[in-house]
Formats: sequence, C-alpha cells, structure tokens
Amino acid sequence: MASFASQIRSPSNCGADYTSQNPTVLQAYAGFNAYTPLYQAGCLKSNQTGNYCFVDAATSLSNPAGQYIYYLPLGVDLPSGAKVGCTQCVKDIMTVFAQSAAGQSSALAADYLPAATQIDQMCGSDFVSTSVAKKSAGIQTRRRASAWSWMGLSLVFAFALLS
Repeated sequence: MASFASQIRSPSNCGADYTSQNPTVLQAYAGFNAYTPLYQAGCLKSNQTGNYCFVDAATSLSNPAGQYIYYLPLGVDLPSGAKVGCTQCVKDIMTVFAQSAAGQSSALAADYLPAATQIDQMCGSDFVSTSVAKKSAGIQTRRRASAWSWMGLSLVFAFALLS
C-alpha cells in the first residue's frame, strides 16, 4: 500500500490532482498510508475478552466513542472530549500508531500527538507516548467522519482479514 501511496502522487498518475488537493485523491492517499497501522491495530486482541480490540470498540454500547481511535490514520481527529477508555487495547493501539507516526508526513503523524495528549489527560500521564516527533503532514485532509471514512476503515479491515 505504501507503493500505491507513492504512485498516486506521481505526475503520470494523479500528481496534479494531489497537488490541487482533490478530495478523492487525498482520501485515497490517506487510505493507502493508513493501511499498515490499521492492519496492525486491527489484529490486536483484548487480553480481557479474547476478542479483537476493534470488535470490542465497534460493538460497545457502554463506550461508543472507543472506535474513534481507529480513525486517526485516516486523518480524522479524535473528537474533543471523546472518552476512548483507558484499556490495554487503547494503549496497544496507540503504541502501534506511535511507531507508524514517528518521523512520517501522514495524516496519522498530524493526528497522533493531539490524540495521545487527550488520552493521557483522561488516563494519566504516560499512559501512551506523547514523545513522537512528527513532520508536517503536507496535505490537507477533511477532519470529520464521513461515509468515505467508514468505507476506508471497512476496506482496510477487510483486506487485513483476507491476508
């Protein structure tokens, strides 16, 4: 997927659309960049329930905000005041995202630190790493959940399950 992210910016492909901030091209680019961290996060299992962490987050009636964390790699900020929970799953997911965000210029690199700071405010300092160096994302992404975000997240997890 990283290769596709690189290719989409090529002048012989969608380079002009990428430069002119075409929303469809930017969403595709963000999706290609999001694949690896979302794949890794999607494979994490809860020590408490034995379920995949994503399944627990997506089906939780007591904490529906828990699924917001999975949108970070797609360029969607963690909503202010969202209580994702202070669980081992959240900690493990943020560890995966911190490793992917470090030194990168992606939507995740731009979204990780504010989310980590917000989670640390809820769960205690040093619950997740807030020492990730980031580069400027270099692209503007839409900062709200949309049908495209849901579809992108679904496709990433479908690919992960089929791999």
